[in-house]
Amino acid sequence: MAFDVFGMCNALYDIQAEVDDALLVGLGLEKGSMSLLSAEQQQQIVPQIYTHIVNTESGGSGANTMFGVSLLGGHTCYTSCVGKDEHGALYRRGLAERGV
Repeated sequence: MAFDVFGMCNALYDIQAEVDDALLVGLGLEKGSMSLLSAEQQQQIVPQIYTHIVNTESGGSGANTMFGVSLLGGHTCYTSCVGKDEHGALYRRGLAERGV
């Protein structure tokens, strides 16, 4: 199979959660901000927000570009490093579901 576009970029798994201000303060996060987390921070924060998640999505600029090309009918391929954890599996599934 030939590809119209081959993408390579950082794999970012977006997690959006709706939490109250007290939880944000307790987690040391700023309201309205976006934060890239280290593995240690992720292991600390994610379990505390899991019941508040409203949306998750495979992302990153490269993957988002591949999604767009795929939606326009192009054949795309994407590569990046993903973890061997729950979020890595969800990331890969999100790409596949969008034809990447």
